[in-house]
Amino acid sequence: METINLSNFFICLFFSNFFCCPLFYKPAHKTIKINPSTENIVFAFDIHKVVMRPDISKMVKLAFSKLKWGILPIFFEPILWYYIFSEGASPERVINKIAQKYKNKGVTKEFLIKFLNSQIVDQSMINLILKLKKDGYKVYAASNIWSELLDDLKKEKPIFNDLFDGIYHPTKGNPYEKPEKHYYQNLKKYLKDHGEQSKKIIFIDDRYENVSAAIEEGLIGIRFKNSSNLVKNLNSLGFNNISLKE
Repeated sequence: METINLSNFFICLFFSNFFCCPLFYKPAHKTIKINPSTENIVFAFDIHKVVMRPDISKMVKLAFSKLKWGILPIFFEPILWYYIFSEGASPERVINKIAQKYKNKGVTKEFLIKFLNSQIVDQSMINLILKLKKDGYKVYAASNIWSELLDDLKKEKPIFNDLFDGIYHPTKGNPYEKPEKHYYQNLKKYLKDHGEQSKKIIFIDDRYENVSAAIEEGLIGIRFKNSSNLVKNLNSLGFNNISLKE
């Protein structure tokens, strides 16, 4: 019978989280000054680890409640934690690979979607986005999330049904993901089709390479660390009336 050392599991879990903490934060935005207005600026926010973050406690409880001890091997899959903590792998690739490998243990795509969508919404970011919209700015999401995860996420977190003016994400007909240059080119086309063609795009993402690639494609990139740091960066761009205060 296959056994797994629980202490090794929790050590693995701890260091996966540790190595994605702000201690290793590396800025990726250029310090510029603009004259922002609702007529010349549109926002594009990443979702994972910007507007929400992994709920590890819920993930573990879900795993044990649904699949008991037989689920433990998937916790040692590097691709799973690489996606959860850095969003560095395609969610569709993560789900398909793990579901196929562990199908004999009862691991299904439906379970993995629920597992990966175990997230905590950052209320300070929700408030900031709502403040931007109240001030008249258009706010979109620009994510690598695929349709299956997005549909389930909207059910789990109803606020995402109307928080953004639109959500740009990969599809089967348009499979490009950040940081591929075609992702940003198609994002600009998507925003143009939504009437934002004359506006500069402020792109906010937690991953250095995603922000750097956005800057290369002509977007104004801000590397996300936390909501307070984001406000400081927006202030430095010229958004003097933006704050986290009510």
